[in-house]
Amino acid sequence: MGVAVSRLDRDRVRARWWVALAGGLVAGASVVCTWYALRHGQEPALAAAAHWKVVSVLVVVAVVLVALRLVVPGVAALLVATLLVGLGVNPLYRGVFELPEDTKAGRAIEAIEAKDPDAQWVGVGTTVQTAMLVESGVHAFNGVQTYPPEEMWREIDPTGRYEDAWNRLANVNWTLGSGEPKVTNPVRDQVLVTLDPCSSFAQRHVQYVLSDTPVTSTCAVQVGDYRQGGLDLHIYRVR
Repeated sequence: MGVAVSRLDRDRVRARWWVALAGGLVAGASVVCTWYALRHGQEPALAAAAHWKVVSVLVVVAVVLVALRLVVPGVAALLVATLLVGLGVNPLYRGVFELPEDTKAGRAIEAIEAKDPDAQWVGVGTTVQTAMLVESGVHAFNGVQTYPPEEMWREIDPTGRYEDAWNRLANVNWTLGSGEPKVTNPVRDQVLVTLDPCSSFAQRHVQYVLSDTPVTSTCAVQVGDYRQGGLDLHIYRVR
């Protein structure tokens, strides 16, 4: 946008009205595509974003105004949009919210951790569970690994059968499965592992599970059910 303002100002011209509207349509189309992808993927971002509709309109309006060389109102619209998006984060750098303190599930995890500080956790489902466990500071088999921790992977994959899948820089997430853990790569920088609460791995090394879907297993007892944003989060104790 800065380049567009500079060139329009340099040539002292305004874009034709249809060019300005076309720019607004392109900006609007990008918003629609993003909305569709998030809604189709059932991501919790839409439910958590309180002002996304207003922000979307302001961005489209800003593009049109700048194209018409109405720089001050265009920049003002963009400024309001950016403040709505980032005022709670920048320059405060406090995060959108503190997961362990500002969510019911986070407080429940902290309460369990206080009673059982050596317990090990697995987050099943979306990356929300991974973020919640990592930010809570509990011992978790989720997270971002720059170098694969040998001790952890010996517990998950003692024979090294899946080493080609987990021996890489990647995000480690979990999904429900049957039997011993199976490791795959949905994409190159993602490691996806299956969890069965009745498996030897879970029985030996996992005490609690945080999941966004109900876990129907005789080896898992639900200890909590929490509605957070667009997700239902369940905490289970492995028995």
